Amino acid sequence: MKKEILLFIILFFSLKTFAQTYRFIYELEYKADSTSNSLKKENMVLDITDKKVRFYDYNFVKYDSINKNTGSNIQTSSLTKQMITRDLNSYNNKQYFTFNFDYFVLKSDEPINWKILQETKTVSGLVVQKATASFGGRNWTAWFTTSIPFNEGPYKFRGLPGLIVNIQDTKGNYIYNLLKSQVIKENYDTSFFLETRYGKNPIEINLSQYQKLLLDNYGDPVAGYKSTIINGGTVMINNQKIQNNEQLDVMRKSIREKIKKNYNPVELDKAVSYK
Repeated sequence: MKKEILLFIILFFSLKTFAQTYRFIYELEYKADSTSNSLKKENMVLDITDKKVRFYDYNFVKYDSINKNTGSNIQTSSLTKQMITRDLNSYNNKQYFTFNFDYFVLKSDEPINWKILQETKTVSGLVVQKATASFGGRNWTAWFTTSIPFNEGPYKFRGLPGLIVNIQDTKGNYIYNLLKSQVIKENYDTSFFLETRYGKNPIEINLSQYQKLLLDNYGDPVAGYKSTIINGGTVMINNQKIQNNEQLDVMRKSIREKIKKNYNPVELDKAVSYK
């Protein structure tokens, strides 16, 4: 990371008057199941332009490039559910997500009260400084650098006097590490896969409506298949052939257990209770 970051700093100060995108790639390690020690890994993108900040899965960049180069229309989905846009220097976040084939956007305005400490260290040639905060029902420790003068960071984390290089909660459920950076000499367009779902506009909902979506789905995650089974039809769920109510009941129980087991959201204070 050291060589790329130092090159980025040089490019930042030499090109910052032109329209462009400052891109930072983070590795996200997270526990889908909070009771397990197993960590999943995904690369994430933080794009900063003169007006907007966007955070999303790196897979979208990968397939966007393939689509543009080949004229294809490969579509992908977020594995992390951390699809964020906001205005630069703002806490007004828009979070996008797909749920049962629909696309939604959830707005929030959540300033973070940081405590900046005097402790510093060097990471890949950058001097970073420690800060702590409580956010989303978790306690977080961040390391930021004033060498890169963006008060931004991954997900909804921002507001420090420099870019966040590393941030993690105290229980190690979510860990974000800056891997590399680059300057794109244009405002990178994400409107086709982030602000819309490949052209499909999102439905705006509030937190209560979002929580109801989760709970209704958990209540009966196979509800959409009932009528087919009642009428003597056959459905495929998770690559299994379901032909009767008994099989549907087994699948319902299996899916509910999986939903509950793999529910460990970043923001615990917005979590629903799966009973």
